[in-house]
Amino acid sequence: MENIYLPRIEKVISVWDALTEFQKEMLPEGLNKIVESDHDIMETMGLGGNNAEFDKLLGSVDVGQLSSPKDIPVRPFLPHRNSWKQKMAAMPAKAARFKCVQRAFAREKDQRNIDVKLRYNHHKYMERKQDPESVKDLVPFQEMVLIIRFYEPFKYKPGRRVGHPKFHQEFYVLSSQYLTELKDKIFCHCDSGPFYEISENRTAETTESVPKSGFFFIHDTFYNDFRDDANHDYSAVIQKWAERQSLIGELKSKRMEDTRFGDLKFRLGYPQNSNRHIFDPAYICENCLASYHYDENGQKIGEFDLYKFSLMMVRKNEESDCEASTSQ
Repeated sequence: MENIYLPRIEKVISVWDALTEFQKEMLPEGLNKIVESDHDIMETMGLGGNNAEFDKLLGSVDVGQLSSPKDIPVRPFLPHRNSWKQKMAAMPAKAARFKCVQRAFAREKDQRNIDVKLRYNHHKYMERKQDPESVKDLVPFQEMVLIIRFYEPFKYKPGRRVGHPKFHQEFYVLSSQYLTELKDKIFCHCDSGPFYEISENRTAETTESVPKSGFFFIHDTFYNDFRDDANHDYSAVIQKWAERQSLIGELKSKRMEDTRFGDLKFRLGYPQNSNRHIFDPAYICENCLASYHYDENGQKIGEFDLYKFSLMMVRKNEESDCEASTSQ
């Protein structure tokens, strides 16, 4: 894959190896346990119960001493919130004679200093209810937290990206969790299915369930969900195609339900892939559907397949109003 989508970072990270390196840093030679509290720090440094000396030491290494009123504030990036543009500083009298400064302030006057709405600002962090019985205390320094962000698919040609990725969902996972735990939390419109062809009867309903097939493609491996014997192996056709391509190396396949996040290897900044359903539709509302594809008697005009499509994020154990549209 590196021959097609060139990596910006060559290093391949192993989650378990990274955790081991972190643990070694936290437990260097001479320490018989990982430092977890102020008391442990005092004991390690030989300060005993001298709290005054310890407080003096903490004050001397406080990072707050590195700040200055002149520092430019750093604001965290939150995908679901609005961004805003800072106002320009007042123009110093001595700088007013420079053409570049005059042009900069002229441009500023032509632009309104208002909140700039992001294309994905309608996304919100969902507060999920947690079952107290399922919550387990974590052992300090024995877990890695991975932040996984999903973007909408984008087109790519060798050497350049076509289009701009749009943020979709974000999750925090632990190294000890299985990949299936993340897959079950990812929202997919098709999970509201099954969607059957209904062009001859648009009011048709069914209660039949379908397999929840899907895979993650991470680094060089397809992680397939085979928890249900009826699940399809979506990666098989891709692997057969890849075998005929000279620029793509060997691709592996593993079971998602047997793989923890700690077992993964990946490159930072390198795109991974999630696939749950193969679906390539065109969307149309009910009014346009009836106007363009059916006659006045409700009879189908032309040859096409029709499937229902859910527009709302319907989640388990959450109350939500549901709109519906149709895809063709």
